[in-house]
Amino acid sequence: MPDDSIRNELARLAALTPKPHIGVGLVDRNRVRLLNWTLLADGLLERWPSGSTRYLIPLGQIVLIEVQETVEAAS
Repeated sequence: MPDDSIRNELARLAALTPKPHIGVGLVDRNRVRLLNWTLLADGLLERWPSGSTRYLIPLGQIVLIEVQETVEAAS
């Protein structure tokens, strides 16, 4: 998948409320599940609950995006 297609899809997902959890497949065949992610100009940033950086993933390393359904807590 070209970088522009990945960027466009991630931009669409980032605009959703609530932002979905995503699974990301990487070129080295590893997978990462992102819960608290932000789309940057050239990659994805995942943060720990404390706010510190957990992962910084360049868009060129992404080969697969799996959108995982988020369930809102009942009031």
